[in-house]
Amino acid sequence: MRNQGFTLLLLASLAAIFTLLSCKKSGSVESSAKQADSPACCSMLGAMTTDALLLTEKDNGTRVAVKRGQTVVISLPSNPTTGFNWYLRPLPEFLLSERNPEYHPESDRIGGGGLWILKVKSMGAGNGAVNIDYKRSFEDDKEPTKIFTISVEAK
Repeated sequence: MRNQGFTLLLLASLAAIFTLLSCKKSGSVESSAKQADSPACCSMLGAMTTDALLLTEKDNGTRVAVKRGQTVVISLPSNPTTGFNWYLRPLPEFLLSERNPEYHPESDRIGGGGLWILKVKSMGAGNGAVNIDYKRSFEDDKEPTKIFTISVEAK
């Protein structure tokens, strides 16, 4: 029974990854960001609109242009079993993030990593940065191991 559950979880994960990878590239973004173009992609992402913008670690340091009401989905590799996690710094006033980012493990193996997923929505016009630190919560005196940063221009 446990093997059947694992097989179903694995198939669902592969389907989700395939759906995310099939999102088309956006013409309004100066990066390798992908834009959701199908209802399946958007419902998978939990986004409210079909023009959700998917960003990954490859988009670190880029500038993105969004419309009012557009959702930006940031998906970053993470392994909380090591004590490391992503921490969102305060956002500019025109951006709103969900309260609890999602974590999706890549497997049920102990110590295995996964994806940390945050959704940020543009609530109005503005320019600003989204900064996310990868660090251990108990090591405040140390610099983050990684920093993910994007510049956002909302019209």
